[in-house]
Amino acid sequence: MIVFCRSIIVLALFGIIGCSNQIDRSLLVGKYIANHGKGVDTLELKSDGTYFYYYRSVDGKELTNTNQWKFDYQDKEPRITFEKFIFGLPGYGVNVPGFWDVKIESSGKTIRFCIDPDLNYYFEKQRP
Repeated sequence: MIVFCRSIIVLALFGIIGCSNQIDRSLLVGKYIANHGKGVDTLELKSDGTYFYYYRSVDGKELTNTNQWKFDYQDKEPRITFEKFIFGLPGYGVNVPGFWDVKIESSGKTIRFCIDPDLNYYFEKQRP
């Protein structure tokens, strides 16, 4: 009976560890590209906690933005907050810097941040 109880406890611990939503901050560093197809839309996260955002619309207008990003957990979900972020994509923001707090989606080797869940727009990390 004792061996059976220990086996159950060990299996439960593996289940908890296996379901963990933990992400190492260093995995977030890199270049991300948006999938909306409405111009060039890139976001680079640097290891020093800064980001560089670049958007060029199909008609050639450009927007760049740089500031700080922070990684944290909220209700056990990994999240990233961009300070003074401005979206270049029309219809997303009013060209006024603000905070963009977004859940980090990670599955296997894919890391992405959702821009618009209804239209399935997101930034996806590019592999080096």
